[in-house]
This record gives sequence, structure tokens and C-alpha cells, in this order.
Amino acid sequence: MRKSTATGQIANEQGIALLAVMVILIMLTALGIAAITMTSMENTSAGYTRTNEAGVQAAEACVHTGAQVIQQVLNLGSIPATLALPAGPVVNTAALQPEILLLNLNNPDFAIGAGATPNLQMNVPTVNPVYLVTGDIDKDFRKQTGSGEFGKATIETFFTINCFAQNIATGSVTNVRGEYYCYTGEGDQGCKRQPT
Repeated sequence: MRKSTATGQIANEQGIALLAVMVILIMLTALGIAAITMTSMENTSAGYTRTNEAGVQAAEACVHTGAQVIQQVLNLGSIPATLALPAGPVVNTAALQPEILLLNLNNPDFAIGAGATPNLQMNVPTVNPVYLVTGDIDKDFRKQTGSGEFGKATIETFFTINCFAQNIATGSVTNVRGEYYCYTGEGDQGCKRQPT
């Protein structure tokens, strides 16, 4: 006796619903895992970006501090005691003052690495991460323009301020460099950052 074809087809398709549900479940699980992975990667990337931006801001603060130190030395003729360690950022006033005021060009000191002799040192206690910031001020070029009296003699000096922000937790280092043009002359003085 033969079974009818309609009954035979029904008998052969009894497990298809379970198979379809399992395929859909596997697809939804894969999509969920992919979404979680992408979110995790985006959060990690955002964390790296935030840490990098904090390092750049810490090093940039050091560059601006270096410009203020230069300006103070040019205005007063010496480094004020308030700028010297432990209260201030200047590590060695005896070495930095002549570098700014005299013709000491391209002093071989450096701010980071083995045997470093930074001119500036700052602890930047951001919430997280914490940075140790060191900086080096170098005089690159100095010239006198004009002849005084009617020619308004001006001394133009070019400085490079190179700062490094080291993340204490990870050891990663961010570097920011600023070029400054400073001028002093008959009642007029100042420093301006040069575009790089």
C-alpha cells in the first residue's frame, strides 16, 4: 500500500521548523557578538584618543609655561625665585638664565631619556592618567635690527621649546614643539609663537 504524496511530504518536513529557528538564532547570536565587539573596539579607540589628547594638552601647557619663563627672564633680567623648583617649573636656574639672556646658542641639554637635563619639569595631576612633563628651551638665533635712537634698535631672538609628556601608567610619551620669536627694544617687548 502506498502513502499519499501529501502525507509523505508532511512526514518529511516535521523538523524544518526547528532547523529554521536554529539558523535564525545562530544569525542573531553572530550579529549580537559583532555589535558587542564593535562597541568594545570603539570604546578602546575613544580611550586612546582621550589619553593622546590629554598628553598633547599637558605638553602644550609646558610649551606655554616655557614661553612665560622666557618672557619673565627677558623682562626682569633673571629668573624669578617663584619659577624655580620646588614651587616652579624651572629645574636649574643657573643653566637656563644664561641660555636665555646670553649668546649661548643650541645648548646640548635635552628633556627626556638617559642623562636628561631638562630646563622645565612639571607634574600634571590630571585625574587619569597622570603625566610627568619635561621641557627644554633652546636659543636658536639672535640678531639686532636698527641702530637705536631713530632706528629703534630691537633685539630679535628665536627660541625652540620642546616638551614631552610621559604617561606615568603606560610610559607612552607625547611631544609638542613650539618656535617663539621674542623681541626687545626701546619700550616694546614680547614673544610670539611662530606657525609651524
